[in-house]
Amino acid sequence: MAIDISKLSYRVYLLRETGEMLDVTEISSGLGWEENDGELAAHLSVTLANIQYGGSYMSAIAKLNCYIIIYAEVGGSSQEVARGKIIEWNPVQSGSSDEVSLSCYDELYDLQASQDNRYVSDGTSTQSVIEEIFSDWGIPTSEYNGPSYACAKTTYKDEYLSDILLTLLDDALKHGDVDAFIRASEGKVSVLEKASNDTVYWFEEGKNLETANLKMSSADMVTVVKVVASEETDDGRQAVEALVEGKTEYGKRQVIYNRDSDDDLATATAAANEILAEDGEPEETMSVKVPDIPYVRKYDKVKITSRDISGEMLVLSIQHDIDGRSMTMDLTPIS
Repeated sequence: MAIDISKLSYRVYLLRETGEMLDVTEISSGLGWEENDGELAAHLSVTLANIQYGGSYMSAIAKLNCYIIIYAEVGGSSQEVARGKIIEWNPVQSGSSDEVSLSCYDELYDLQASQDNRYVSDGTSTQSVIEEIFSDWGIPTSEYNGPSYACAKTTYKDEYLSDILLTLLDDALKHGDVDAFIRASEGKVSVLEKASNDTVYWFEEGKNLETANLKMSSADMVTVVKVVASEETDDGRQAVEALVEGKTEYGKRQVIYNRDSDDDLATATAAANEILAEDGEPEETMSVKVPDIPYVRKYDKVKITSRDISGEMLVLSIQHDIDGRSMTMDLTPIS
């Protein structure tokens, strides 16, 4: 899908504790937001000129717990694309410069910053557990298109809620359910399947692709796992029980797996194969820099056409630079 970047504009609003939506577009700079792989909450940052409004400086108006909300406008329509509660407030005076820098996070930040003890009874659906956490933290749910896997009995103790949620989604995926993620939008949270966006943007070399960066590395590969007995012999040695080999054509990169006394050899060998499945391939990283399209978000599907990167890609992380009118995406191929 194409979008006329020349007609794209942004409006920035401060939502005060009074409910007033104050347009701060003209005094905003350093505006951008990012969503990173493995994190729930989106992070938004902006600097406001510390001018007076209604007899008070902006540093007294844009306070902790107020919200910054960004709208994108194109073709006569306006859409909210990011919002965050002010978590860090930093007014700075230096010479003639008087500004207040704000760091904001969306509704999912509380789950990243909170620990809890949770008991999941055998057979409880992933959806029930996830929605119960949202309800307990007072986060409204918009849409659930995630896994319905029946969980095994599990106890989570002193764990961050974001880690619990990511573990629940990962366990469901390993048992054949959908590959899902959690996203906040317009003050509500959704659980969605990755790469399920209806609109897919296409970036082509020579047209709207500024830079493409592809890197392959075998530096951290594991190609051999040596399974050894946990108990030592009288002379202090550990018996070698199995050698599980992977792609040794890249060299012999060996790690030791100590078989627990409670595990049989088959279990230990399966664990060794899992190590090779996770670390036994060359690491591939790819990123692109393109004109900013504010509607593209983490775990969306995009299409890339360049010499080194080509095909349908999943967005692993994304950084929107509004001042530079560009965005940078870390990608992985969609198989």
